[in-house]
Amino acid sequence: MDTIAAIATAPGIGGIGIIKISGPQAIQTALSIFRFKSKPNVLKEQIISHRMYLGDVHVPGKNHVIDEVLLVVMKAPHSYTGEDVVEIHAHGSQAVLNIILEFCLNQDDIRLAGPGEFTKRAFLNGRIELTKADAIANIISAQSMLDISMNASLMNGDFNAQIKTIRDQIISVIARLEVMIDFSEDIDDAPLFKDLAVQLNDLISEIEKLLHDYNNWHVIRNGVRIAIVGKPNVGKSSLLNRLLGKNRAIVTSLPGTTRDLIEETTIIQGISVVLSDTAGLHQTKDPVEKIGVQLSYDCLNTADIVLWVIDVSRTLTEEDHTFYNEINQKKIIIVLNKSDLISERHSPIPSQWCHPQVFISALHGTGIDTLKNNFVSMINNQEQYEAIPSIMPCMRHADVLRRTLKSLKNAYTGLCNQLFPELIIIDCLDGINSLDEILGSVYNDDILDCIFSDFCIGK
Repeated sequence: MDTIAAIATAPGIGGIGIIKISGPQAIQTALSIFRFKSKPNVLKEQIISHRMYLGDVHVPGKNHVIDEVLLVVMKAPHSYTGEDVVEIHAHGSQAVLNIILEFCLNQDDIRLAGPGEFTKRAFLNGRIELTKADAIANIISAQSMLDISMNASLMNGDFNAQIKTIRDQIISVIARLEVMIDFSEDIDDAPLFKDLAVQLNDLISEIEKLLHDYNNWHVIRNGVRIAIVGKPNVGKSSLLNRLLGKNRAIVTSLPGTTRDLIEETTIIQGISVVLSDTAGLHQTKDPVEKIGVQLSYDCLNTADIVLWVIDVSRTLTEEDHTFYNEINQKKIIIVLNKSDLISERHSPIPSQWCHPQVFISALHGTGIDTLKNNFVSMINNQEQYEAIPSIMPCMRHADVLRRTLKSLKNAYTGLCNQLFPELIIIDCLDGINSLDEILGSVYNDDILDCIFSDFCIGK
C-alpha cells in the first residue's frame, strides 16, 4: 500500500497545524525534511514510538529552515491507521503547512490522501469497526452537544453489538429451518413454523424500533428546519435577526423587502436549527414576488416546525383563517409580534386554533427566550417524541435496516403461510447480507467510497 499525506487541521490561521503521513514510507519521508534539535543524525530504527521530538523542518537537501516543529512517530500496528503514522506539529500558518506538505509529496511513492482515507485505512486494517467510522464522520460534522451525544452508541460499539445480536438470531432461525429440511419426516412442522414466526417477529419489532428512533431524531443531526412565515411586514426578518443574534436579513418599514429565501444555521439551547426567512405570503401579480411566495410554500412544506408570525396590532383577516386551514396539520408556534404596540396582551387567535402562542417584540427583543423555550419543548414533547434513544442509527444504517426489515417481513410471511423452508432461508440470508453492510463484514469499493466521501481530507 502506498504512503499518503495531508494537512489534518482545518484551513485558516491557528496556533498549531498538523500534517499527517501514513504508510510504509511515512517515517523515512518525515526524516528527509526533519532535523532533530538534540541529535544531528537519527536513524528510523532509533526513533521511539509515541514520543514527541523537537526539531526543524528544512528545505530538502539544504540548510534553510522553514519552521520549528514537533515530530510524533506512531509505529505500526499501534497507530490510528494500523500503519506507520507520522504527525508534524507546525505553527498554524497555512503557508507553512502547504510548504511542508509539498515537501512530503515531492518524495517518491507518496501522494495526497483522499477524503477520509486515514479512517478508511483504519477500517481496512482492522483498527476500527465500520460503525465507528460512521460515528467519526458524524462527530466531525456535528453542530451541537446533542448531536455529539447521539453518536455515543456508534463510538462505543453498542449499536454494532446490537446488530451482531440481530444477525446471530437470524442465523439461529436459518439453522432451525435447515433442521426442518434435513429431518422433514421426523418433525412436526406446524409448531416449529409458529415458534420461528414469533422469534422473527421479535427481530422485526427490534429493527422497527431502531427505524422509529431514527425517524424521530435524525432531524437533530441534520438540523431542525424552522420556517418563519407570515404576511409581508409582520416582522419575519426582524425575528430571524433576533434568533441569530446578528443582522442577517434586511429590515425596512416597506412591505415585501424579503423576496428570496434566506437560510441560516444556528444553535438554540444545544439544538442545531436551520432557520428560513421567507417572502411574505400574499396574493400578487408581480412575477418576481410570485417566485418568492412559491419558495415560501416549498419551505413551509418541508419544515419541521413553523413559526407563523402575526402582527398582533392588526385584526385577523379572512386570508389569515384560510392560511391557518392550509397549515394546521404542521407543528406550529403562533408568534404574536409587535406586542409593544398594544396596551394589553389580548390574543386575537380563535380558541379552536390549538397551537402554542407567544407574544414577542422582535424590535425590542422581548419574548424571544420564551419563544425559544416553546421551540425546545415542542422538540422534546413526550407526546410526539420519546427520550433520546441510547442506540441511534445514522442515515446509512437506516437505509440498510429498511432493506433488512423488508427481507425479514417476507420471511415472516413465509413462516406464517408455511412455505418451503428453502424459500424462507433465502429471505433470511438477504437480511443477513444487508446487516453485513453495516458491520463491514461484506463491502465493496462503491460502499466504502460512499461512506468516506463525506469525510474531510486529513481524517
